[in-house]
Amino acid sequence: MTWLSRFWQSLLKGVDKNDSTWYVLQLSRAIVSLGSLLFFIVLVLTYFSGGVYNKELCFSNQCFLNLYESMSASFEVLKFFGGVSLGFFALASFGVACKNYVTNKTAHETASHISYLSIFISYVSSEISKKYRVNKKSIDTIAWYNCAFPDSSKGVYEVSENYLSILIEIMGCVSVSNENYESVSDAQFDYNEHQTRMKAVLFKLGIHIERMPRSDFFQAEKEVLSFISSVNQSFFRMADPVVTSETRAYA
Repeated sequence: MTWLSRFWQSLLKGVDKNDSTWYVLQLSRAIVSLGSLLFFIVLVLTYFSGGVYNKELCFSNQCFLNLYESMSASFEVLKFFGGVSLGFFALASFGVACKNYVTNKTAHETASHISYLSIFISYVSSEISKKYRVNKKSIDTIAWYNCAFPDSSKGVYEVSENYLSILIEIMGCVSVSNENYESVSDAQFDYNEHQTRMKAVLFKLGIHIERMPRSDFFQAEKEVLSFISSVNQSFFRMADPVVTSETRAYA
């Protein structure tokens, strides 16, 4: 059985023991070895118990049929284990193929996620450098990206409902301040209350704005809202950016 051992060693050569393929080959080897052992045991037993060794040497078709008939049990064992081996190997190979597909798919999705995130970070960094009132360090780019694409690591690049709700909340904050501004005089408008609301909702996107004097804050707010709108249209490819800086009556 040296040739059979060498055959399995050649199959296992270069296969990592931590790889599922190694276990498939080892189990297939065990099944084939067990089948071969039982085949030879039954073959020897039927050879001697059936008195085959006492028969004259014959090469006719009928002689081969008689030989097969007298030793059919051993061939049935071989046929059974051969079928089991092939069935197991086919099923196990299918399982390994599925596992490799899932592994490769996950690796591709992870690589795509990292690549897309890197592009977004570079894009935000480049665009924010053109702003005068907003500091680059005040934007958590990763938090913003994860808020928009929470499932990008799974290959899903559809803007999340949570992100859309935050955008609507930002414009809701603008609407509330517009109503408050229009119901009182300019001097009575509580811009500190507005700053508190706007800072809280922008923080949900990973954008932090410091408290500033009224005019400075409104200028910074305008840049931020305009920037969010630009990102929504150019990077997230939203037909409706939702956020706009053009409806602020209080500013």
